[in-house]
Amino acid sequence: MIGINLNSDTDAPKYIWNKIYGRLTYLTPAYERVPIYLVDEATMDRIHPPERSLSMDVLKERLPGIMGRLEEEAERMREEELPRWASIIEEGLNACFTSQMSALGAYFHDFQPQPELAHDLTNILEERTKYDKALKEQIRAQHPRLPAGEVIFICPERIYRHEKPELLFQKVVIHELAHAYVGGERNEDYRRGYGRVIEESLANAVALSHFRRKETPALKAFIATQPPEYRGCYFWIDNLSTNEHLFMRYHLEHWRNRPVNLLLAKHVFRHPIFRDPDEFEFFIHKIFRRQPLSYWYFLDHWGFPREILKDALEQNYEKNNHRPLCNLISLAILQFVAEQG
Repeated sequence: MIGINLNSDTDAPKYIWNKIYGRLTYLTPAYERVPIYLVDEATMDRIHPPERSLSMDVLKERLPGIMGRLEEEAERMREEELPRWASIIEEGLNACFTSQMSALGAYFHDFQPQPELAHDLTNILEERTKYDKALKEQIRAQHPRLPAGEVIFICPERIYRHEKPELLFQKVVIHELAHAYVGGERNEDYRRGYGRVIEESLANAVALSHFRRKETPALKAFIATQPPEYRGCYFWIDNLSTNEHLFMRYHLEHWRNRPVNLLLAKHVFRHPIFRDPDEFEFFIHKIFRRQPLSYWYFLDHWGFPREILKDALEQNYEKNNHRPLCNLISLAILQFVAEQG
């Protein structure tokens, strides 16, 4: 379904929506399922107020201290004291959320606006469809709980201030569709720093993987201006094959269904034997199910103490608690971003 312009002064022509649809593969069901509305800046800020984001300068300053505290915690764990290393990571990273950003787009698994905002959005939509009964019926059929429920909002006015705005518009829409692919499965994780880092980096990587390489320079220039959690996309797609969009699907599925598999999949399919999607598909569905597998080969080189890695895996497999391991994954992503500058 083509996005509906509610009140933005900047519209996206139909051929842009056709280009988006033509790029999609596994995200097509999300595109066909989730209503997309274009709104102006004031409305976007009411829907999704400016939020805290990571500061690169603060992150670079604090990362060495976080790693140092993890080493100290590993020493404590050798003396069989109660581990608290996951809290150290969360507290350390939360202190780095000192910047603020205004949204270009926003996905909601279950949008529940305040009564005044819901009333205003309904009135805007009624005015927009006053002379187009077919459009009104189409929207009502796809979005019966309007304006509540699953929905994507895009702010074209902010997007069109950048270079190559039509390309960036497509990237923003696909980024939000990646969130829609995950759905609400990781909402609780996302509200914590580690979940935001993982999902925003994945969503940006998924979006980039839907473009041809010759189209990406302008998109990469934009990403270079984004906060670290978004720039973490290169952690997932750096030096991948031309079929990287197929591989990114597995990352999204693992984040949605079983986060412990994220890093294993990332490293396994970098091996030349898995550059063919069919080979990787076979590995995932026939061999990868034999869990738990040894993670030492895949995690040792991140520089985390062995005691902490062991505790993270034990909590995941024995207590069904993926949060500690996801804290490590988010820290690995941000270390990568900081090293890249």
